[in-house]
Amino acid sequence: MSLIQGQNLNEQSYKNISGLFNSYSENDERALVFVNLYISKAKKDHNYKKLIRGYEEAIYYSRDVNRKLLYADSTIITAIQNKNDDDISRAYLGKGIIYYYNRRQYKPALEQYLIAFKFSKNSKDDYLKNKITYHLGMVKSYLGYYKEAAVHFEEAADYFEKKSKENVHPNIRLNNESGYFNSIYRLSTCYRNLRLYQKEDSLINIGLRRLHNTAQLSTEYGYFQKGKGVQLLRLGNTDDALQYFKQSKDILSHHQDDASLMTVYFYMGKAYWSDRKRAESLQYLNKVDSLVNKF
Repeated sequence: MSLIQGQNLNEQSYKNISGLFNSYSENDERALVFVNLYISKAKKDHNYKKLIRGYEEAIYYSRDVNRKLLYADSTIITAIQNKNDDDISRAYLGKGIIYYYNRRQYKPALEQYLIAFKFSKNSKDDYLKNKITYHLGMVKSYLGYYKEAAVHFEEAADYFEKKSKENVHPNIRLNNESGYFNSIYRLSTCYRNLRLYQKEDSLINIGLRRLHNTAQLSTEYGYFQKGKGVQLLRLGNTDDALQYFKQSKDILSHHQDDASLMTVYFYMGKAYWSDRKRAESLQYLNKVDSLVNKF
């Protein structure tokens, strides 16, 4: 840091400055010292593209949700000044994601996603458009608009499945595969809520079959394990359901996916209650209560 401070900011490349914060993990605010240098350089250079990137990095490394939202607003303002619809669309999507994942405020998230969708209408960036479509499905699903959400997930799943078959860099292919499996899993939950159980079961089986030996998408595999458990519990097969829930619990605990763990714990509590194992049931229902209070 002292070396950078002792040199003229103009002499530093964006690559050099970004190298100072890239090794930090998400929400590690120690990185913000270097991110602010990046932002300062972009402002000095009147470089809107780099300034947008700087604000996006600041969102990533900020721990405080209110600060994340302030940086999100700065990203939107800069994107509008740059007069680029793709940048504006991504900026509104980013703010919606903060409302959705960090604040669990679904209606404000939906408002931001809809603005992002409007600006992406004429975009040639199909990945951006389908990412917005996926997030629209997520928030509509949580708000109970399952039919509308299902349409979004179907569209996103079709896109990501096609892209996952292309001969591209492994990381890009993995992103597309993740998009596909997340889309069909979320679609399966919509089908469950619409009582379209055959469609739900078909998607769960696809996920389990195709992810069985895929270590890189273990979180997604954990989701389908949970889905299979729910399916078996619905059919009255509590013993097998519990086996799937336990596998899902181990995977999701490892990845610290607390939101998904809450539902796993709830269904485990429900399964044990059905088996008249009240002590085990209360153990998991209390875990749900603990996570709800925590988050």
